[in-house]
Amino acid sequence: MPVSFNWEDKKQLYISYTGTITGQEVLESQSAITDNYPFEDLRGIVLDVSQVKENLCVESDVVKVSAVAQAQAKTNPKIKNAIVLGANEESQAFTAYYQLLAESTGWDIEMFSSEQDARDWLG
Repeated sequence: MPVSFNWEDKKQLYISYTGTITGQEVLESQSAITDNYPFEDLRGIVLDVSQVKENLCVESDVVKVSAVAQAQAKTNPKIKNAIVLGANEESQAFTAYYQLLAESTGWDIEMFSSEQDARDWLG
């Protein structure tokens, strides 16, 4: 599966997407955050999409994932999301989606070109 989760501690989660990613996989990974982890305690997410080679998400996928994220934000509005983007077009395609999420969820979402910068921002 091109999505992996690493719960680093009670308050921070590292998620990475690699290779080809579908809208269904993005939806499942967004849902998994609340289904499989102590979501109420979560304060920081490093989401690494820098290794995505092919992004097969379409607009209807974005709508579904956004709806899940909006519901999650009502449960836990304190999450900071640090998105690690690669230089390739497939990785950059996530930019508009995460900007939309920042507006619709109220979560603090920033994009970075390196994992270290993302982690520094999370503190």
